[in-house]
Formats: sequence, structure tokens, C-alpha cells
Amino acid sequence: MSDADDSGYVKNPLGGGTGPYVGGDGLSPLSGAGVSGAPSGYAGPWFIEQQTLHIDYLRVPAGGLGASTLTISLTGATTTHAPINKTAIVALVTASYQASVDYASYSTSAYQQSQQFQMNAASGDPNGVSYGTITSATMGPMGQIMTSRPYYRRVAYTGTNQPTVSQYIDGATFPLQELVGGVLAGGVAVNNYWTDYKQWKDGGCQAATHRFGNSPQTLFMPNDYPIAGAYNVSKETWYDITAFVDSVGSRISAEKIFENPTNTGMLGPLQLAVADIGIPEYNKSHHEY
Repeated sequence: MSDADDSGYVKNPLGGGTGPYVGGDGLSPLSGAGVSGAPSGYAGPWFIEQQTLHIDYLRVPAGGLGASTLTISLTGATTTHAPINKTAIVALVTASYQASVDYASYSTSAYQQSQQFQMNAASGDPNGVSYGTITSATMGPMGQIMTSRPYYRRVAYTGTNQPTVSQYIDGATFPLQELVGGVLAGGVAVNNYWTDYKQWKDGGCQAATHRFGNSPQTLFMPNDYPIAGAYNVSKETWYDITAFVDSVGSRISAEKIFENPTNTGMLGPLQLAVADIGIPEYNKSHHEY
């Protein structure tokens, strides 16, 4: 069952999720825990882990255009392009992981729940062009995938191999860099640029059609959840969507997300973007679909 909100986004659980989590047996402390006369239950200390993920995504032209023809005369030039070769996903990513010690009383001796997701998908792109009807198996051209129920694990606290941790990242799966004097320089916040399709189209253009000198630029060509040819929602699959979410989870744990603005490093004379943030404790195996 899908549900469209006032902004035009269609909401669907991604697999087992059923929307924002509101509670569960053994997850919340007993009423009155920690006060005189509290009901009987399982007292702490407890070791509690939680993780969340939020993805804002956009499908962009990623493979460049097909062969183009360029007609030039002494009065002007005309370029005619063939269809898009490929599209792929770029995304803004926020994630968190917390491991803490809790002394409250709970109604169960231990508790664990998997992480579930909700997908809010739009049928239209940033320019209002629609690509088909959104279903529970389509991300559409843009939208969000968000944690509807966090991963949660509570076990007895022993103090052995149970470090307390609080980690949070806010980054992107792609970088943008400023162009200074024709040379790539420091990172630029991607938020004001990533919905500009020209930013992505030009990265893969045929010869003689590239916008040289424009800033910011990226040497990165997206390849997340690629779809060959012109995009339509009919080309999507539920399996590919969940594989994309898991791939983002893998990059988070491998610390291969780009800071926003991106960090850079030198490769010989070149200053290049570096994907170097993440959360080692984040684990995609806790995802449930």
C-alpha cells in the first residue's frame, strides 16, 4: 500500500518496514523505572546499540550522451545529441551509531530488532518531468530512503568488549570541487548544485561539447544503481533498490563517504577529492527488507 503526501512523494515501506516506529515489547523502559516503587522487571546495567540511516537521492545522467553531431559555420554552431547512454544515483547520506550503558529496568531480559526503511519517492525530477507511476519497487528520479525503525540491541553490560560510542556522519556519495585558474581546488558544498543535470551531463559529453572552465566541477562519474539507456520507472527492481541501500551501508562502515564539502588530497600535482568519512561500527547486516 502506497501513500502520496502533499509534496507529491509516494511513501512505501521498503520490505518489512511499515512506517515510523512507535514502540515494541521490551524496547521501552518499564513505567516508573528508576523510582521507588517501580514495577518489577529486569534491571540494568544494559549495553544498548542503535543505528540509523537516511539517504536523499537523485538519479542523474551518468554515462554521457550518445554520439553527437557538431555543425560549425562562420556564423554559428549547432550540436545535436543522441539519447542518454546511462543514468545512476547520487545521494546525500546521514547515518548514526550509538552504543551506551543504561541502568533502567525493562520488561525483557534482552531485546533485539532489525533496521527497517521507508521510501519516499517522487515520479517527477527537479524540473517536473515525470517518468512513470511510482510503486513499492521504484525509487523514481528522486526522493528519500529513511530508517523507519532503528536497529536496536540490548544485552547485559559486562564491560568486556562493549565500548560506548556515539558516531554521526553527514556526507555524500559524490564530491564537487572549486575550479581556480583552470585547476581543481578545495571542496564545495554539493547541496546547491547536485540537482543541476547539466553538472552531470557535461562530465560525460562527447568531444567539443564540454563546458570547460565552469566551477564547481567533479571528476567523479556516478555508478550507483546504474540503468542503461533513457530512464523510466519500468526499468527498476526491488532487488536493485535494496542492493543500493546495502552498498551505501558498506561504504559507511568502510569510511568511503565524501565529506560535504569534500576533503581533498594531493596526487602528484593534482588536488583530488577523497572519500574518507564513515562509521566503522555501522553494519548493513542489520538491514531488513
